[in-house]
Amino acid sequence: MNITQMTITHTDQDSVSILKLTGELLGGEQAEPLSQKVSELLAANRKKILLDLSGVDYANSSGIGLLVRLNLRVHSAGGTFVLISPSPNVAKTLQQTNLTSVLDIRSTTEEAVRYFRRQQAL
Repeated sequence: MNITQMTITHTDQDSVSILKLTGELLGGEQAEPLSQKVSELLAANRKKILLDLSGVDYANSSGIGLLVRLNLRVHSAGGTFVLISPSPNVAKTLQQTNLTSVLDIRSTTEEAVRYFRRQQAL
């Protein structure tokens, strides 16, 4: 199997940090850059994190486990962690593992940012 290196692109929109992933979401050493980036954001008090999965072609069980761990880490720090636009393969895996009831998943970045704005207004 040819492993496609995962890349992370970070942008900020107001108080929301958006991490766009491309490639394959795997565990182990492959997961370290993403885990490190989320840690850096939390350390900088950036607690609204959107993870755009539209460019992720494949996620193995370790990659899915990483999403759950990152979700727990962000929530434990008082933040909000939202997945955006999982690719069909990733969406299917999240559904099959019933993680759609555990993880906050939105269709678009715009929808997720509106969600954050509504939360702020409360």
